[in-house]
Order: sequence, then structure tokens, then C-alpha cells
Amino acid sequence: MEQTTPENQITYVGVDIAKDRLDYTVDDTRCAHVENTHRGHRALIKHLQSLPNARVVCEATGGYERAIVAALLLAQIQVCVVNPGRARAFARAAGLLAKTDPLDAQLLRRFGLQMKPRLHRALDKAAATLRELLDYRRQISDQLVATGNRYELAGRILRERLEILRAL
Repeated sequence: MEQTTPENQITYVGVDIAKDRLDYTVDDTRCAHVENTHRGHRALIKHLQSLPNARVVCEATGGYERAIVAALLLAQIQVCVVNPGRARAFARAAGLLAKTDPLDAQLLRRFGLQMKPRLHRALDKAAATLRELLDYRRQISDQLVATGNRYELAGRILRERLEILRAL
């Protein structure tokens, strides 16, 4: 087993990712945030680079995490992208039932400390392209199902419009 020394001690950082904002915590007592933009990413990275052996723990959010994860990896900051279901199960097991962005950031930090999730690796270009195409396929499939469901209950006027969508 690896010994923990100041040189290899990991500083876990919990980051809760939303469309417009990243909430993060380093110590479970304070939570800060930056915008989920390139400028916000640079500010977060600058802060993380001042920490010893920073390792970010965040959830897969259906796409909102991709830009920050790519920026962190490019800056050579370790990242763990965890399944949201695992994080929620961890929260329930720990009795943490409240759900706010700052609390989620704290939860993710604790998850990292306790569970030591595996590190995320950057996808090669072909895998990234395939993932994007599969995401798009899933979105189109969901839209077709939703259109079919609306069609079943639609009146004459709406049915005509939905038939146009179904024909595409």
C-alpha cells in the first residue's frame, strides 16, 4: 500500500456542475463558484493549480461537464467523473438528503475522499466523435417517442403538424 506523504497527498475538490455555474469546495466548509464558461474555467484552474495535488470529483451531467473536464485535463489536473447514481447512493448512505449546489459540491468531495474513484482519461478523437453521434441519436430517438406520444392524444390540427415531424 502506498504511504501518504505531503508530496503525494491528494487535495480532493468537489465540483457541482450546472449549465451556467460551477460550485466547488476544497475543505467542506467554504464553497465558491465560477461561471461555466471558458473564463470561469480558467479562474477555477488557476485556483486549483495553487493547491497541492488537486483532484477534481464531479458528476457526469449529460454534457455540461465536458468542457470543464477537457480544460482540467489539458491543464494536467486530475479529474474523476462519477455516475450521478453512485453519488446519490453515497449521499443517502451518509444521511445527506438535502440537495443544493454547494452541498452537492461537498458531497462530491467526500465521495472522492472515501471512495477513491478512478481517474478520467481524455477520449481520443474517434471516441469523442462516436460519443457525440450516439448522444445525438439518443436525443432524436427520444424526440420521436415524444412526438408519437403526443400524436396519440392530439386533435386534428395538432396531428397534421405532428405528422410533418414524424415524416422527417
